Amino acid sequence: MTIQSFRNAELDNVILEIGDQDEWKQLAAEMGLEKQMEFVQAAKSPLPYPYMNQSMQNIFGTLCPTKIDFKEYSKTPIPLEVMRELAFCKSEKYFSDIKIWYDDKTPDPIAVGTTTRYSATYYKTQEDKDKGSYYNRESTPYDFTSKEQAKDYIETMGLFYNDCNSQTNQYLIARWADELRPMEELKKLALDRLKDKYMSEWNKAIKELQSKVNTASETLNLYLMGEISEWDLRKNL
Repeated sequence: MTIQSFRNAELDNVILEIGDQDEWKQLAAEMGLEKQMEFVQAAKSPLPYPYMNQSMQNIFGTLCPTKIDFKEYSKTPIPLEVMRELAFCKSEKYFSDIKIWYDDKTPDPIAVGTTTRYSATYYKTQEDKDKGSYYNRESTPYDFTSKEQAKDYIETMGLFYNDCNSQTNQYLIARWADELRPMEELKKLALDRLKDKYMSEWNKAIKELQSKVNTASETLNLYLMGEISEWDLRKNL
């Protein structure tokens, strides 16, 4: 069994040393690094796991289509090193949920953490809210960990709350398998799997369209002779 943890070792001093944590947060706040502070609003230390961009989500999602809460996962034993990572994530409150992605036939699981941030939309005046004008509506950054927190902020600021939007990001915590393949190889495997899934459907559709093309003259003639309606013509073509 091969295991890969994706925790960023460069952040270990921030994660493990309380003094460094406090200094990191203080410096980020003093310098107005709002985007950096997003990492620690709901956690004790900066988020040390890599963000899964859309390409990574598509590749791993193709190879590991089943997604289940890590507490419910029973396909294979979770290795001790991964268990430690999951316990660490829970203690640091990094994620709103953690799921195991896997495949029924060849599991090769990955552990994925999810963060959800909220943004509030609001109006500056009651008159603007009564009008409900889209153009007069403004939004906060995605700085809040719950809808309630976002709403409370708007009301505390004396503004007029409208609604909330959410933004979800996913992070790769760990993966384990008999053999851990590099991303390029995983991409090729995902491509082959997608071909197997969709090519038969597309080839079937092509054959059906070709059959309609082959009988087009006969079908059009039936329409011109008044034997089928235009609706039948469109359906057949």
